[in-house]
Amino acid sequence: MFFPSPSSAQRTISLVGDAWTLRILRTVFRGRRRYSDFVEELGISRAVLTNRLTKLVANELLVRHTIEGGHPDYKLTERGLDLWPMFLAMW
Repeated sequence: MFFPSPSSAQRTISLVGDAWTLRILRTVFRGRRRYSDFVEELGISRAVLTNRLTKLVANELLVRHTIEGGHPDYKLTERGLDLWPMFLAMW
């Protein structure tokens, strides 16, 4: 039996399809980038947040930047920015 490879839409939905991931991305699109920003704005547990951020970085939707002596922040990659039309459609 032949199973076609998942489409890019299917892969995207499997990655960003849960509520916390969507909320994190929405928060980044709104200009908040720090771990503490996410905790404060979303009320998300640190374990869930760490898990979702790790997945978003691993899938190249976000990149983690750390300035010496500072706290890391998360910025959208080109791939992450490509999600903007999807967010507009959902809003």
